[in-house]
Amino acid sequence: MSYELDGNVLIASGICQAWRVNGKNKKTGQEFCKGLEPVVEWIDKQMTGSPYFNLMPSISELSGNPSASYFVYGIFGNYGMYIALQQVKEMAAHCGQTALAEKTSWLAEKMKQALSHLISDGKFSYAPQGCWFNGIDGRNGNAYDISEWDGTAWPIWHWTRQLPFIQDYDNRVNRISGDFLQPHKASYELLRQWMEKGEYFRKYGFVSNTGWTGMGGRHDETMGGYGQGFFTQAALMADDINVYSKCLEGIARLGYDGGVVEQLSYEKNPFVMHECFNFDNYEEARDHTFGVNSKGRREIMENPGDEGNLVQEAEIIKAFSLVIGAECVGKKLVLTPRLPWLWDGMECRDISVADQDGNIHYINFSVQHQRWLRNCKVTISGAEGFDSIDIRFGPFPRMFKNTKGHEIENSEKGCWIWKRNLKSNTKEITAEL
Repeated sequence: MSYELDGNVLIASGICQAWRVNGKNKKTGQEFCKGLEPVVEWIDKQMTGSPYFNLMPSISELSGNPSASYFVYGIFGNYGMYIALQQVKEMAAHCGQTALAEKTSWLAEKMKQALSHLISDGKFSYAPQGCWFNGIDGRNGNAYDISEWDGTAWPIWHWTRQLPFIQDYDNRVNRISGDFLQPHKASYELLRQWMEKGEYFRKYGFVSNTGWTGMGGRHDETMGGYGQGFFTQAALMADDINVYSKCLEGIARLGYDGGVVEQLSYEKNPFVMHECFNFDNYEEARDHTFGVNSKGRREIMENPGDEGNLVQEAEIIKAFSLVIGAECVGKKLVLTPRLPWLWDGMECRDISVADQDGNIHYINFSVQHQRWLRNCKVTISGAEGFDSIDIRFGPFPRMFKNTKGHEIENSEKGCWIWKRNLKSNTKEITAEL
C-alpha cells in the first residue's frame, strides 16, 4: 500500500462514488466491499500504530514531502480519509456488510477525534489559532510548517492543503459545513488573505499554492489543480462571490493555450489544463505554459506544464461542477448555480444527477441573469423524474429591503433568492428583485 495517503483516499472514494451513481447495486457493492476489506484493515493498522493521535502517515505533494524519506501526518490526506471511511460505511451498510459498516463507522469516529489535533492553538504551529495547520513532522513531532521539497524549503502554513473541506464535495456536500465548520472557515479566511497579497491574483485571478511565498514558477506556486482548482472550489463552497469570480477568471486565462496550432490533436488541445504555468510569462505576453530557460531557477527549463495531467484537470472540472450546482436531495432536484458577477448566462447540457437510489437523470438547464432588469430566469428540462425542484437564483447584491417577500440567503458580498417545491415539469421560472 502506498504512503501517498491522498492517492489512497481518491481510489477508495472513487470506488464508492462509482457504486453510488450506478444504481447502488447490492451485488456490485458487496464485491467492492470485499476488495476494500484489506484496505480498511491497513487503515486500522496505520491508525493504531500511529505515534500521533491515530493520524495516518503520508509521503505526498499534498502533505508537503513528496520526495522525502520521512512521514508527515498531514491534514489534507487524513481529512480525506475521514470522508472516504464514511463513504465506505454507507456502501457497506446498504449492501448488508454489517461488520465492515461497523468497523468503518468506528474508524471514522476515531479519525474525527484525531483531526482535532491538527487545529492550531497559535503556538505549536505558525498557523493562526483556530485554523488547520499542515501536519506533524514524523521525525520530531513538531509542526511541519516548512516544506523540504527537492532541495528547497519554503513556508506551508498558509497553503491550499489547509482547505481539506473541499473533499466534502466528493461526499455530496457542496458548501462549507459539518463538524469542523469553524476551522474550515478560519482556514479559508487565512488563505484568502494570503492570496490577495499577490499581484497576479489581484490582476488576473491566478492562484498560488503557498500564498506567494514558495520558490516561484513551478509546483509550489502555479499548479492548475492543487492551487487554482483547490482555492476556486473553496471560494465556491464559501459562496464568496467576489473571490470565486476572480478565480474563474484566472482559470479562463490559464486554460487556453493560444500557442497550440494543432487544435484538435490528442496531445495539443488548447483547452486542456496544464499541471503548472509560468505567471511571469503571462505578464509579459509570452506563452504561459513554458518556463524560464537558463535563468538559474531550479527545475524551470522548457515546459513546466505536464499538459492534461489528470488529477490537475479533475480539480478544475470539480470547480465547474460546483458552478453548475445540480444535485438530488432526498427525492428533490436542487439547483444552486454559482455565476460569477460578470456572467450574464450559463447553459448546461446533459448534466447527470444521481438520485437517492443511484439512478442517473440527465437534465438540461440554462440561467439568464438580466442584471439591468433586476431578474434571473432559469429554463429547465429533464427533471420529471424528481418529486419537485428547488432553485437558488443569483447572485444579487445584498438586499436592504425585501419588498417582495422572497426567501433570501445572504452570503459573502451578495445574496440569493430561493424558489422551492416547484413542480418537476416546470420549464421556466424567473426571480425578480
